[in-house]
Amino acid sequence: MAEPRPPFARIGTLRLRLPAGSAAEGREIAIQVGRRLALGLPAGAAGRWGGLSVRLRQARPATPGETAVAVAAAIAGRLGGGEDA
Repeated sequence: MAEPRPPFARIGTLRLRLPAGSAAEGREIAIQVGRRLALGLPAGAAGRWGGLSVRLRQARPATPGETAVAVAAAIAGRLGGGEDA
């Protein structure tokens, strides 16, 4: 019997402006954001969105993991999934 597939979120384009980040960090953040959204959004939040913009300001440099948590929470909040994505 095949193992169940983990939940996923398809993000067509995710643009990040990271003042001191690299392309590799951007890819890692994008992967983590997708995973967090897939696990954290309720089924009713699914759908097609033409565009969504969130702005985050961090007082100190953050790790890619911390940035992914903040981005996913901001997106989930805009999609009605709360801030715990």
